[in-house]
Amino acid sequence: MATETIKLKYQDNICTISLNRPQAFNSMDENMAGDFQKALEEIKEDLKIRALIVTGTGKAFCAGADLKMLSHRDLPDLQFPPQ
Repeated sequence: MATETIKLKYQDNICTISLNRPQAFNSMDENMAGDFQKALEEIKEDLKIRALIVTGTGKAFCAGADLKMLSHRDLPDLQFPPQ
């Protein structure tokens, strides 16, 4: 699974999730939150994966919630681990 906001890379038994909104310092908006949860669900189903790395593209890992989104919406409920 790869989307505009989330990139997945598999190497051996390791999966790397890259947050991909560098123009916004990888701040979490509604689309990224949904994509991130879908990625976790996909990884959970792959029994070969033994390690997960979460990283960000560009200068920042993740600036937190996208404040522009919060001005008019609530963040979707995220469950970890996905159910």
